[in-house]
Amino acid sequence: MERHYRKKQHKILAELNPNKKFMYWMNSNEIHIEPNDIVHWWGGGMPVTKHEVILSHYGPFYLDMGVGNYLGVSYGNYQTWLDLYNQNIGRMIETYENKDKVLGAEVCLWSELSNQYVHHSKIWIRSSAFAERVWTVKDYQPKPDVLGRVAAHEQLMHRRGVPTAGATSQQC
Repeated sequence: MERHYRKKQHKILAELNPNKKFMYWMNSNEIHIEPNDIVHWWGGGMPVTKHEVILSHYGPFYLDMGVGNYLGVSYGNYQTWLDLYNQNIGRMIETYENKDKVLGAEVCLWSELSNQYVHHSKIWIRSSAFAERVWTVKDYQPKPDVLGRVAAHEQLMHRRGVPTAGATSQQC
């Protein structure tokens, strides 16, 4: 049934804009998509596919883990900016059999656990640290001066009017 739905969906989208690639959010290798489609992967591990891929692994790439919901239930552990920075995304990509197909990676924040009052503090500064690791994918070792760069980025964002969570406690 899903295959039927995807084919119909693809046909409709291709008629609307034939020059665009389509991206599907998926966590199963069993879902059929067209050869030029992109997989936005949120499953654990790496996908078994020859498609281009964007990685959004559930767990370490989810910014609302460990904070609970309206029932008080917490799923997973809270990831600090340093936890996200220390995700070894480079090693994960380098050992992937289709590493040339990886377009990038991203962190996720879900609206059922966030609202307009807290989303900035949940996203920034943690996603900035994660982005540095994704952009320097071949360099597996954390840099000792990362705190200085993350703190400087935090200050830059504040000067530009973007609220963030603190990179440090600002205490000696």
